[in-house]
Amino acid sequence: MPSLETSKTVVIFGISLLALFPELYSQEESGVLQLSPLVIDADRLVQPQADDDSNAGMTLSNNLLGSAQIGLLELSNAIAQYPAYAAFRKTPARAAHPTTQGVRLRNLGINSTSRSIVTLDGVPQNDPFGGWIYWQKYHASSLYDIQVKPSSGSEAWGNYGTGGHISLKSISPKESRIHTKLTGGSEGTKSASISSDTKISQNVSLNLSVLNAETDGFYTLRSDQRGSIDQKANSEAHAYQGLLRIEANESWLFTLRAALFEEDRLNGTPLSFNGTEATDFSITALHRFEDSNSGFNIVAYTQERDFHNQFTSVTNDRNSERPALDQFAMPAGAEGASFNFFTRIAEKHDFSIGGDIRLLEGDINERFRNLGNGFTRLRKAGGEQEIFGLFSTSQILLSNKSRLAATLRADKVKNTDGQRQEWNTESNAQIRNDRIRPTIESFFSNNLTLYHDFSQNLRGMIRQSSGFRAPTLNELYRPFRVKNDIIEANQNLNTEKHLGFEAGLRFKADDSWSISTNVFTYSLDDMIANVVLSSEPGFNPLCGFVPSGGSCGQRLNLSESTVEGFEIIWESQLTETFNTRARFLYAPSEIDSNDAIPELNGNEFPHSSPFRANIALDWLPRDEMKIWSSIRYQENEYEDTGNRRILKDSFQIDGGIQYALSDQHALSLYIENLFDEEIETGISSAGLVSIGAPRTFWFSWDFSR
Repeated sequence: MPSLETSKTVVIFGISLLALFPELYSQEESGVLQLSPLVIDADRLVQPQADDDSNAGMTLSNNLLGSAQIGLLELSNAIAQYPAYAAFRKTPARAAHPTTQGVRLRNLGINSTSRSIVTLDGVPQNDPFGGWIYWQKYHASSLYDIQVKPSSGSEAWGNYGTGGHISLKSISPKESRIHTKLTGGSEGTKSASISSDTKISQNVSLNLSVLNAETDGFYTLRSDQRGSIDQKANSEAHAYQGLLRIEANESWLFTLRAALFEEDRLNGTPLSFNGTEATDFSITALHRFEDSNSGFNIVAYTQERDFHNQFTSVTNDRNSERPALDQFAMPAGAEGASFNFFTRIAEKHDFSIGGDIRLLEGDINERFRNLGNGFTRLRKAGGEQEIFGLFSTSQILLSNKSRLAATLRADKVKNTDGQRQEWNTESNAQIRNDRIRPTIESFFSNNLTLYHDFSQNLRGMIRQSSGFRAPTLNELYRPFRVKNDIIEANQNLNTEKHLGFEAGLRFKADDSWSISTNVFTYSLDDMIANVVLSSEPGFNPLCGFVPSGGSCGQRLNLSESTVEGFEIIWESQLTETFNTRARFLYAPSEIDSNDAIPELNGNEFPHSSPFRANIALDWLPRDEMKIWSSIRYQENEYEDTGNRRILKDSFQIDGGIQYALSDQHALSLYIENLFDEEIETGISSAGLVSIGAPRTFWFSWDFSR
């Protein structure tokens, strides 16, 4: 955990800013602070746009449609321009196993489970069973805005939200339009998408979007370690969505959404594969009272997931494999609803209050223990999780130059109907029948932030936050395997808790450049980690048979951990046609105390590079042409909690050019990993090195009208 001195340092830094600038107590007018125009949407907070002037984070807005940077096969590559964002592994979403696509910001996470919430128009998108994100599910041309916030008002979301918030917002069309994109390139990449908005009447609009993408993929194992069974990791994805908006009158807006997503993947060998089917339905009702400063928002949704997955055991020469774990059915679902009342009082106080409920259920059905003649064991495990929350957000103008923002939230988390049953399929005898004791826990989350304008150009802030994250059904009940390394589930996991402090400054000289710096410290209790317990081959009472070169581990809580660091964002409009952005994150992590396995004390989190940087350049040499590039650097990081295996640092340059042939047609070229760097994404206990995408390019044609 952060030492008392460290926490004091952050708070003293923020307080000192106020003490050093007597303008805080002066009523001289160097620019009067006002609450921003009330932005009403499903993001359950009265969050002024002015927060973007002082907080860390990233916003992609207005230009998503047809933008070269967003003309990728997955949105995650665009979001990765913000170095505080990371999935557990650096593998692109088109080739990554979905369970490694958990979202975390500022290294707040030890395993692959998300520590941040992702929402689409106010509906949580984290997988009901495991919390990961299916990035190929989202259609860029249907989105208007993406906001990434490591810590702000996201505590209002409770579970997941305390680690940050990625908000996706759909386009609200003012007129009929259509957008089509065709893409082809290396790796056998093919993609076709269409998004149309139709104004059925003055008050009714319909959006329909379809996305079909497939790729032959790339080898994810280093070339000198491949055998005859190693193949390229490929994928095929299909996403369909319908969105109906009805403005019943000036006071009511209804939104209905239905979506279907399907994907199939081959994970590098013929018998290792997975697939997903996902359906989503949601309805949103927004009502605004006649005074236009008050109203309420209601959201209801249902989500169903059907996931299947097979892991294999590969011989040392990598010339043969056999199925080792067949998770043939993993049905999961979520049902939820929220209510949020908002109001503005005397132009000085924005206030909202509400509540939500999220009901989760999921099971894993799997065959295991294959010693060469087929599976001999069958397992069924799963349970239900219920999360009930009440929240309130408030923003108050304290003076011409100071504003206070606060979030309070109370949650109750219930885990029920937990079970784990196993059968010997040779004798049909049941050999295990665990009924897991229900649990009920209550949690309190908060966020308290003070903003102060020292001048028209300089804004400062200090913040305190706290929150929690409940173990997912995946962590509680589902074992998994990476090559020959096995991790067992743990039904006795505790809930993670965190306490954070942050202080920051943003200086904006004029419209040409700005710089912001934030320092932060997070105290993390009971972080859930994948901990290796044994590397001995043969039978293990926890993991079953462990192959030579493999390991046996389990998800365990680590008592106390720390993440401390700073974030710097610099933006500059160098000329009318050339601008640049530089973003830096330094966020070293440390396991401070772990009585069960004391040898982990002092270690860094796995897959948590302490330093990341991104420099982006945009050039508009002509009105119809845009050229862009992105330079990403990531310091080396550890693969495992034991800090025995090191992944090399990575340096990657991406770029592209977009040329508008007319108002309706545009061509673009995208190049990923321009210099064909070998990027390490994982190392197994046996020393097998997984790698990311090689140099990749594709062409796109866009049609819009």
